[in-house]
Formats: sequence, C-alpha cells, structure tokens
Amino acid sequence: MGRTLRALGLTLGLLLALVSGALASSVHLKGGRNAKPTFTDTGLTLTAAGELAGLGNGDVVLTLSAQAQATATCTTPSGATQPPPIPGAPDCPNPRWTEAITDLAFTSAVITVTQGGATVLTITCTVSPPTTNGGVPPRSVTCQAG
Repeated sequence: MGRTLRALGLTLGLLLALVSGALASSVHLKGGRNAKPTFTDTGLTLTAAGELAGLGNGDVVLTLSAQAQATATCTTPSGATQPPPIPGAPDCPNPRWTEAITDLAFTSAVITVTQGGATVLTITCTVSPPTTNGGVPPRSVTCQAG
C-alpha cells in the first residue's frame, strides 16, 4: 500500500509539473492568430504595446531590441553643424568633430518574453517602410511569433 501511494504521489507530482509547464509554454499575444504588437517611434527610441495571455503565475521579463537606420549630424569645435558627407557613415570626416544621432528609422524589432529563466515567446517583426516619428501604421508591420 505504501509503495502504491508513493508511486501515485510521484505520478501526480510529475503530471502537475507537466501541466504547469504546458500552461507556461502556451504564452501568446491576445487577439487571435494574427495578433501583433503596436509600435511607436519616439525619435531615438521605439516602444511596443500589446497584451499577453497564457503566462500562468510568476515574474515575466520583456525585452525589446530593434534595428534602425540612423540620421546624424557633425558639429565642428566652433559649433557649426553639418550633415555627414556620406549618409549612414559611422563617423564625421574630422576626428575633432562631434557626431550626434538625431533620429532613428526603425526597420525591425524582436520582443522576447522570459519567465522563470526560460524564453517562452519570441516575436520577430519587420517594418516596411522604416518608421518615422509617431505611431507606426499596423499595415507597415509584419510579425511572426515562435
């Protein structure tokens, strides 16, 4: 009888562990199969908004990373500002000049959802055409969740 109860307890514990793992692994965006986050370009940063479901209990860490095309200016020591001679060049033509990034046009973003130290959802989005300041039109965003 004792062995049976122990085996039953072990089986029940294993079943509960599998069920709770399955619940956490079903993390998804609310809104159905074609749901996607919304994005806002604030000039030098990109923000994302959306609702997640299937998280269960526990702390969640969300990470947003993005790729962008930079617009920059070069400022001489006397304070004169000039655009760089080559668009997208990483440096000013004179090492004494100061480069400042003035705007970012975002082309892609990745949202990673981590729970309990494990990645439970990754959403990869592309933006075409690249963003301009303000809300990003939903028709410009294509996302895949995995």
